[in-house]
Amino acid sequence: MFIANEKHKFIFVDIPLSIQQIPETINDYVLDCCPVNSYKKHENILPFFCYSIDIKNKIGPTEWKKLYTFGVIRNPFDRMVDMFDFFATGPVDRIAWCRGIKNTKAAIREQHRLQSRGFVKWLTDDKDYEYLHTTPFCGHRLTPQVNWLSEVKEIFSFEHTSPLLNKVFKLTQTTLPSYRGVMTKRERLEKRASYFKSSQPAIDLVADSFKEDIKMFKYTIDS
Repeated sequence: MFIANEKHKFIFVDIPLSIQQIPETINDYVLDCCPVNSYKKHENILPFFCYSIDIKNKIGPTEWKKLYTFGVIRNPFDRMVDMFDFFATGPVDRIAWCRGIKNTKAAIREQHRLQSRGFVKWLTDDKDYEYLHTTPFCGHRLTPQVNWLSEVKEIFSFEHTSPLLNKVFKLTQTTLPSYRGVMTKRERLEKRASYFKSSQPAIDLVADSFKEDIKMFKYTIDS
């Protein structure tokens, strides 16, 4: 998903399982934003979530260079916990379209299976969820977040808000309220620990898969 602002010449590229307060805040406080995934007079020009390379190709490299483009990533350990919750505790239709299950009872059984096995087994052993064919993911579940944002000029961290808030102010002269999501840092750490359960294989898998994200912002399982 992306939000274009023609007046201030920027595009914010959002990625799956981001903190939704960020794009919502930008849309609410920065005026003259186009509808999502729209640029100039062209609306819904790409699927809801899309890689920055697809946006660049769609609007054209020349037009892309004229804009300040940016995105936000988050601690990948939290991201994988939220991906599990997306399937295991969300509406059962998420399981249905991801796995191609047409029967509601079968989808409910699949959701119960995920819940009973738990996060670690889903992450390390469940090959049925290794490659996700439908939105909002469309790719390997361990795809680094920076891959979604490969063409943007700058990437920010959800956990460190000031650089992004300062940048948006410089672009728009608009002061955005600080975004923190719905959980405190302590609550995120406690939830993360309860899901990973100190499983070193699970921790190593995420650390290795998201090494570019982790290097960029020095993320750890404990930060």
